Amino acid sequence: MGRPRQYATASARQAAYWQRMKATTVLVDRAPFARIDHALITLQDALWRARLRGHPLAHALYQTTPVETLEAAAAWILTQTQQSALMCDDEQRPDATKKGRHAKL
Repeated sequence: MGRPRQYATASARQAAYWQRMKATTVLVDRAPFARIDHALITLQDALWRARLRGHPLAHALYQTTPVETLEAAAAWILTQTQQSALMCDDEQRPDATKKGRHAKL
């Protein structure tokens, strides 16, 4: 005897598939994504070159992947601003939920 059917109909199976796809994927515009990808690779390359020349900030920020480099840069900036007591108030902070320059990716 085979295993019991998980879905009653083919349309139920297809609906479940699209629900899983919607939950795990994001639609993006290709051109802005390509610009961001190129900028990240350029940043990674610039930090790598500066690191070879012995720049101390590049040593602190350079990581294996561009995403890790951005995370290191954000952590470094937060540390610097906390040490300098220059943290802005929440009212001055850009709203990450709005569309535009500070929108979440």
